[in-house]
Amino acid sequence: MKSIALLLALICPFAAAAADVGAEKFVTLAAPADVVALGTCMTADSAWDEQHRLIVTTVKFHATRYLKGAAGGTLTVRVLGGTVGNDGMRASHAATLGVGEEALLFLRRSQFGPYFVIWGGVDGKMPVTLDALTGTRRVGPGLSVDEFSRRLNPAGAQ
Repeated sequence: MKSIALLLALICPFAAAAADVGAEKFVTLAAPADVVALGTCMTADSAWDEQHRLIVTTVKFHATRYLKGAAGGTLTVRVLGGTVGNDGMRASHAATLGVGEEALLFLRRSQFGPYFVIWGGVDGKMPVTLDALTGTRRVGPGLSVDEFSRRLNPAGAQ
């Protein structure tokens, strides 16, 4: 039992330090984002662009909580890639969203239309996981959604 306690004492500070480094990366990523939203992907519809060169997926994302900015309950988000019939396309650094997936998104308003794009590519999407031991919803570097929100908004403003 003492060896387990010693092992935990040795590992926990490193795990906490790793969470701090990861959290700081995402706090930095949030700075240029217009919106940081927690929510669920409701629909994901892929189509060819007008020139029939690229596949673009339009996502309807139901925001349940805003950690930065605000934009209403359902957001339109466009991502590069998807599947149309037998044709598929994937962009190496683009985030993807599946229907029913809960995530925290870092979003910028598009200059090309009334929709958002995910800021930071794959880093701009943090899947939400459920901690089986505590029932706490966690994002990114193992922080609870509330912990992440506190780091993003140290003065408590949301």
